[in-house]
Amino acid sequence: DQKLVENSASLRYRLPISGGHSVVFGADALESRTTVTQDAYYDPIQSRMQSRQHQYGLFAEGQIRATESTNVTMGVRRQYASDKLEILAGSGGNPSDSGHHLTAWQLGVRQDLSNGFGVYGKVGRSFRLANSDELLWVQNPLPPQTSTDKELGVTWQSERSSARLSWFRYDLTNEIQYNPLADMFGANVNLDPTRRQGIELEGHHEIVRGVTLDANVTWMEAQFRSGTYNGVDLAGKTVPMAPKWLANAGVTWRPTDAFLWNVGAQYV
Repeated sequence: DQKLVENSASLRYRLPISGGHSVVFGADALESRTTVTQDAYYDPIQSRMQSRQHQYGLFAEGQIRATESTNVTMGVRRQYASDKLEILAGSGGNPSDSGHHLTAWQLGVRQDLSNGFGVYGKVGRSFRLANSDELLWVQNPLPPQTSTDKELGVTWQSERSSARLSWFRYDLTNEIQYNPLADMFGANVNLDPTRRQGIELEGHHEIVRGVTLDANVTWMEAQFRSGTYNGVDLAGKTVPMAPKWLANAGVTWRPTDAFLWNVGAQYV
């Protein structure tokens, strides 16, 4: 049995600047609590655990209209996160209490071309925190996942259709992934340094008014950049449970602004 309680708040202010520029400032907060109760055959009493998360962030983003067809975006985020795991009864993961100060940033440039085409590029640093569920059943607290991200792409748009073709590369440190072999029964772990790179194609088309078709396909290569496992060098080896091909397709019908119907399919 699992129960999740979340409270969140967000505040932002946009300051327009003459010439098509703008600056956005903001702050947000998230507090969550997950309580899990479990009856296990190997435990004589009922296990009960509780994980708590507190996340507080400040962010700013600037939009610069360099020319009539060139836009530059710059953004930065600073966040504090704390994770606490308590064992209320029985056995389970190990109690822990940790905190992290994290920084993310991004720099992007977009150039509009003729006939609806455009090109863009962006580079940045991002992070991902283990959620409340991922904090459970771990022997040690999971450090945040961080990544250096790069992306280049081409876009096209008409009155009723749009498309995007992009190349991406993410160099990750402490990637969070479920390992079914960890701790006998499986657990979330931090991987050695990894790289995920690939190509993505996506498209959107309005079939008739109120009915749209969306689809995308991704080819991705996921490999270890370095590290060892049981004495084996992992550099260049494929990350387990990372699909090489991903595809999604869906049709959406929106007869009114208050009603939406969608059907989709996914391939992994």
